[in-house]
Amino acid sequence: MQKKTYRLRPEDKFTSKFYGLLGRLVHAHAQLDFNVGLQLNWMGPHLGHDVSGLLQRTIPFARRLTKLEELTADLFVNSEAALVELKDWFKEAARLKQVRNDYVHGRWGVPRSAFENPPRIEFVPLHWTMDVDALEPPSVMTIDELEQEVAALQHLAGEYFRLTRKHERWAVSRLA
Repeated sequence: MQKKTYRLRPEDKFTSKFYGLLGRLVHAHAQLDFNVGLQLNWMGPHLGHDVSGLLQRTIPFARRLTKLEELTADLFVNSEAALVELKDWFKEAARLKQVRNDYVHGRWGVPRSAFENPPRIEFVPLHWTMDVDALEPPSVMTIDELEQEVAALQHLAGEYFRLTRKHERWAVSRLA
């Protein structure tokens, strides 16, 4: 029996790329969460804080991120420049956390514009609103715009380490 070969239609290639990007977004967030946990794991004891309760799978990422922000502020208390740059990092991390949550739990559609150039996709955050007048219109974006969000999330963890290395001379050795 001869094996059947299938060809991807143009819309299948678009859908494949879209789902690949969504998978990369999920993976990048998981890597970021892991790195935040590693930072908490050393920074908590280093600064005399018990963070063990935050290092469990059932604890939301947002709680780990908030605690890391607090500990980072304690670690770099002697450097206003470090605190400003790291505050911006945490603001971006919170924004991208929300992007990831929305994109993973929301609804995606491929409108007719997906077959135009450039292709576009529609996104609607998860909700159960039945009042048509209260509905927000879907967000429409290109694959390139989604790819930029994925790249930003992938870049985020490395940026944290770059900033902490840049300002490490100001880090306190241990809080009393």
